[in-house]
Amino acid sequence: MKETKKNNESATVVANQVAAKAETKAEAPKVTKEQPKAEAQTAEQLQAEIEKKQRELQQKLQELEEKQKLNRNRSKFIDTLDNLDEYEGKLQAEEEFETNICRIKFTYGSYADKELFTVSNTALLIDFITFMRERIKAKVADIEQQLLK
Repeated sequence: MKETKKNNESATVVANQVAAKAETKAEAPKVTKEQPKAEAQTAEQLQAEIEKKQRELQQKLQELEEKQKLNRNRSKFIDTLDNLDEYEGKLQAEEEFETNICRIKFTYGSYADKELFTVSNTALLIDFITFMRERIKAKVADIEQQLLK
């Protein structure tokens, strides 16, 4: 959770820096009467430059929002890994063929619909947790690669 909070704070700081940088770049130079007309930019040129900077800023903000979404997903996966580790430890301490600690239910339709079957075998649940942990770690690595781009 601390890592998620730090990542969110870092993303906010980056967004503020990008916005401040775009604002300073978007300010048009002031034209005085003393400047030669050849040096003075026309209003259309200034407006075009402002619009270009605004588009760039919007693109950067969109990229930042995508990275924040990826970071939230990464945090959810890491929380799930913590839960899997906790239940795996509990299941490994279990000596029974079937456990009451946790189970996997297969249903059709929504959650309120009919249950097809339940898996509560300790060894199968441990295998499932091991499989899920590896899949989640791979997905976290993919997300981290996307965040570093």
